Amino acid sequence: MKSVPKRCGVVAVLAALVAMPTSTAFAGGVPCRYEIAHIIEPPWCGPDSPGLALGTGISPNGRYVCGHGGCANTRVWWFDTETGILHNMPHPPGTSYSLAEDVSDGGVLVGKIVGQSGEFGFIFDVNTEQFVAQLPPLVAPNGTCRVTAINSHGQVCGTRTINGPPDYRESAFVWTQKGGFIDLGLLNGSGTLARDLNDNGVVTGDFYDGTTTRAYTWDTRVLSPLPSLTQLASRGSAVTNDGRVGGTSLVPSSLNPFGVAYAVTWSSKGEINNLGPLPGDVTSFIFDMNSSGVAVGESRGPPRLGWRQHAAVWFPDKSVDVYTFIDQTQVQEMYRVEGISQAGCLVVQGADWWPRHVVYVLEPVYGPQGDVDSNCRVNVQDLLEVIRDWNTNDPVTDLDDDGIVDVRDLLIVFNTWTFDE
Repeated sequence: MKSVPKRCGVVAVLAALVAMPTSTAFAGGVPCRYEIAHIIEPPWCGPDSPGLALGTGISPNGRYVCGHGGCANTRVWWFDTETGILHNMPHPPGTSYSLAEDVSDGGVLVGKIVGQSGEFGFIFDVNTEQFVAQLPPLVAPNGTCRVTAINSHGQVCGTRTINGPPDYRESAFVWTQKGGFIDLGLLNGSGTLARDLNDNGVVTGDFYDGTTTRAYTWDTRVLSPLPSLTQLASRGSAVTNDGRVGGTSLVPSSLNPFGVAYAVTWSSKGEINNLGPLPGDVTSFIFDMNSSGVAVGESRGPPRLGWRQHAAVWFPDKSVDVYTFIDQTQVQEMYRVEGISQAGCLVVQGADWWPRHVVYVLEPVYGPQGDVDSNCRVNVQDLLEVIRDWNTNDPVTDLDDDGIVDVRDLLIVFNTWTFDE
C-alpha cells in the first residue's frame, strides 16, 4: 500500500487498489504531468500465467473503484478509499465468473454474473455486502442480461434479451427497485444497447436505424438519435448530467472497408464535435467523460505500427497521450483510460512487463496559473505564447478568463514566474 496526497487517495494491489477523493480543484484544465498514485497488480497465477487485473469504473466522488480480475475465474472487486481495503465480491452458488461495469458514489456495484443458471445483471451494495437485485433476461435459458451503469439515485441501465429463439434480440432498459424494468424495445426489428445514464435518467447507447447503427439519448419517453460525422455508424458511451454525450463515429478509410472510429462528443443540443485520434494515430474511442467535459479513452496508431494503443485524454482545448505525461521509467505501456473522476484522476490500463496487464491510478499535477504550455514551469515560453495571442480570446492564454488576452494575462505570467532554486 502506497500513501499519497489525498486528491487520489490510497490504493491496494489486487492486492491493491485506489482511492479518489472529492476535489473541486479540477475544472477541466490540462495538468502539467500525472503521477502514479497506485498500481493494481494481478494475482500470481503461476510462471506461465500472468493473471488479469482490469479496472472498469470509478465513482464520481472517487471513493470507490471497481474492476475484475483473477486467474482461471474472473471475479469482481472493489476498493474503498476510506478504509484502504480491497474486497472481492462474493459469488452466488453456481457462478462461473463476474464482470464489473460501474460503481456509484454510495458504493453500489453493477455488472454481469455468468453461471449455471444463465447470465444475469447484478446490483450489489458494498456497504451491506449483499445483492440488491439480480436482473434476468426476459427470455430463458439462453438469454443474457447485463447492467452497464448506475446513477446517484440507484437507477441503472443495461441491455437484456427480450425475444427468441432463434434470434435472441436484445433491448436497452432502465430499472429501479420501485418501478422495475422499462425496456426501449426493438427498433426497425433490431436490438438496442444502453451504455450509460446520468442522474436525470437520460440513457445513451446505440440502435439500428434501418441503415446503420446510430448513437442516441433516451429519457424513457423520447428517443433522440444523434448525428454522425458521416453516414456510417456511431455509438454513445458516456453522458453527463447536463446532457453532453461522448462516444465514437465512423469515418471512411482505406484502412477498413467499414470505416474507422473517431472519438466525438455531442452537446446537450445534439451538435457533434469531432475530437479525432491523437496526432499520428488513425482511430480513437471514448469510454468515459466527467462533468467538466473531459473525455477519456483510447487512440490507436496505423497498421504499420501494429495499431499501437495509446491512453488518451481529450480536454476542452487539447488532447494528450497520458504516457508522455508520466515518469516513463516506471511503466512499460499505457494503452487505455477506462475512467475519470470529477477531480480528474484517471484509471488507466497498462503493462509493467508484457504480457502482465495492470491498472494504474494517476493523479493530475497542475502548474502555476501562468503555466500556459503545461510543463509545470512558468518561463519565457509562456510569455511568448501570451504575446502571440495578444488581443485574441484564446482560451489557453486568456489566463484570467475575461475574454481577451491582454496585460492582465501578461502580469499573471510575471507574477507566477518559476525561478531556479
